[in-house]
Amino acid sequence: MSGRKRAKHVVDKAAARCRLEYPRRSSGHEAKSSFEQDRCGLPLIASLLRYIDERSYQRARLAGQEPSASIIVCPGTVIVEYNDDGIREGDVDSLCGFEGQEEEEQEDATAELPPSGRGIRMRAPSPFFAHARQVSLQSGDYAFSFRPWPLEPPQAIDGDGTGPVWEGEEKEERSGNRSLPAHGGDVTRVTLLLREDGGIRHANPPSSEDTSLGRQVELLEPNHLLFMRQIRRMRIVFVLEDQTPLSERMFSVDALDEHLHAVTATQRTSDGLATHKSRYFVVRTPLQGTTATAVTTATSCRDSSRPADCSEVVLGFPLDAGWVPAVESQSQQQVYRFFPLGNGGFKFLLQCDLLTEVILFHPDHGPGLLDRIARAFVHASTLLQQNSTLAYVWPKYIPSQDYVTGEPWVGLAGRINEHLANPVGRMRAKVLSGGGESMASTALERCKRELMFLYLTNRQRSVREDSQNITVLDQNLDPVRPADQDVYLPGRSRYSPEDLFRPVTAGDGSREGAPGFEASFLHPEIFNNGPERPDASHPAWEQWLTNTVGIRARIRLISRAGDSPSAAFAYVAKYRHDGLLDILEQCWRDEGGLIIASPQLLNCVKQVPVPCLSGFLHPLWETYLPLEDLQRRCLQFIEPHEAFPFVDLGGQTSAGDLANKWSFLYTHLGVSRNNDLGFLLDILSYVQLANLNGMSASRCRSVIRLYCELERRCAESMEPDSLRDICR
Repeated sequence: MSGRKRAKHVVDKAAARCRLEYPRRSSGHEAKSSFEQDRCGLPLIASLLRYIDERSYQRARLAGQEPSASIIVCPGTVIVEYNDDGIREGDVDSLCGFEGQEEEEQEDATAELPPSGRGIRMRAPSPFFAHARQVSLQSGDYAFSFRPWPLEPPQAIDGDGTGPVWEGEEKEERSGNRSLPAHGGDVTRVTLLLREDGGIRHANPPSSEDTSLGRQVELLEPNHLLFMRQIRRMRIVFVLEDQTPLSERMFSVDALDEHLHAVTATQRTSDGLATHKSRYFVVRTPLQGTTATAVTTATSCRDSSRPADCSEVVLGFPLDAGWVPAVESQSQQQVYRFFPLGNGGFKFLLQCDLLTEVILFHPDHGPGLLDRIARAFVHASTLLQQNSTLAYVWPKYIPSQDYVTGEPWVGLAGRINEHLANPVGRMRAKVLSGGGESMASTALERCKRELMFLYLTNRQRSVREDSQNITVLDQNLDPVRPADQDVYLPGRSRYSPEDLFRPVTAGDGSREGAPGFEASFLHPEIFNNGPERPDASHPAWEQWLTNTVGIRARIRLISRAGDSPSAAFAYVAKYRHDGLLDILEQCWRDEGGLIIASPQLLNCVKQVPVPCLSGFLHPLWETYLPLEDLQRRCLQFIEPHEAFPFVDLGGQTSAGDLANKWSFLYTHLGVSRNNDLGFLLDILSYVQLANLNGMSASRCRSVIRLYCELERRCAESMEPDSLRDICR
């Protein structure tokens, strides 16, 4: 039997099985059909592409061609071509909506049946006839078409009403059709002659929403190829009445391995071709029965032998040109039911045919579906871990409650994080238990990856987790544990540990020069190449290194033993006097409470020599705050060459800083700020120290004024005799 005869036999046989619905049954069946069509809810172009994707493409593959589709939109006409193996008996049923209903016929045995025997009715009015007044199919050397009769849907198809119209049988009808592109012999073509309104629109759409078939084609995206099992190339052309191309887009997807896919979109413009390439790590998970958690590869899922009704979750994780996560583009990642449902705030593409409001918000089915999707993400994470580039950075894709908005997506994000707790916990434990191993040539890269993984999964860490085993690499690539020894952040900003510990010559931040202090610094490649914050509530990379890993941003004031000042602070106090008080103020924020609780430590800090405005060093407890009234009072009795220990706070100091920033100096460390009898006695002492070889007559007269002031203060006090004894 020739191909044409076989095709005609198949189509005529299918048409002969069709029958019109009898009036006493039509209302009930039409209601059910409408319900099923609404429940399906996919746009026609989505259903058509799904049908095309389920075809057999063995001949094309044997000829070295990839399964491909072409969509041409003309005024009043949409043409879809694909290079499949040709027509099969079930194709007419799929295209035109026929379905065997033996079980329903048995259930409704009391209904009046036509004398034609076994009946086949449409499971819903064919979606094609909701948009088209005629559907034509051309394949090989034959062509035929179906039309609804009458020309308004919904209506079942019957051999006596709509039956197939074969090429050549109604030339007069075809002569009125506009010229269409020539048909290639190695492709199948479906031609839809649209109704006058361009196609039936969805039920109750917004007035501004165009749901016509042409608009559906226009909304197709390159990412749609990720959701198809076989089609690898797609061409979309819009043409004018005279067949002049108006626009042309070409999509393609190339599988670089089992999961890595490159999607290319090319737009033909007046300036030439504009090409954009996207990259994804794609994981497909079937949601069929109890196999919902069995993750299958992208290759096996493209096998046409899989059941056509096998629903699945498709997750596409965006990658940049270096094949690492591109999460900054999360605003572009959509949730799909083949067509976009909107931006849920996820950092990956999510496609699932079951994402309907009827299911998602059903109290029995919705939670179960969200759990299955969450488990699909967990299984995808195990595949991401097996990729050498993504193994430690895949947690960048974990959804954040800061970005995911609206139900049910907030609930899905929560379920994903819940399901990730155990697998991420095991991975973190593995990383934490691997510290201290011998360092190989790849140690730096491994350390960077492991720290990045711990950072990205910081929210999933267990309360019982011990971070004491975290090992990092220092500037010499030596492994060190911050829990065992001080490791500092690199960088030579002012007063940073690296700046303070470097060797310096005299005058360069040190009075007599400094030999340098040996210390461990986190390797700069680790520090400078940290990931971006996953969301606003996540700690920044530097903050996490200091708070969780234990890397120090400042030197330690107290030793690890807690019984003396640290060696680092002692070095700075001895060699790096400039800025010493600023360093002390920084350390006091973290360790001041510990020092106050220990009289021994408090006394040690009070004895630290600090630079004063006089240019000399004085123990902290002997100094005075450089208050304006104290300095004016001092100048009444002190000559310029006579030094007084006003502590050097590094320039002009506001009253607010003295009351807040520097309050610990006079509250706990003995720095004076009062214009009292002790202040005058200290002035007298420093005058005497500056004039050990005697004073001139004029200088003696100013000292006499100081004695007179001391006597006045004693006389005005409540206990003048006691104060005079102190002055003597």
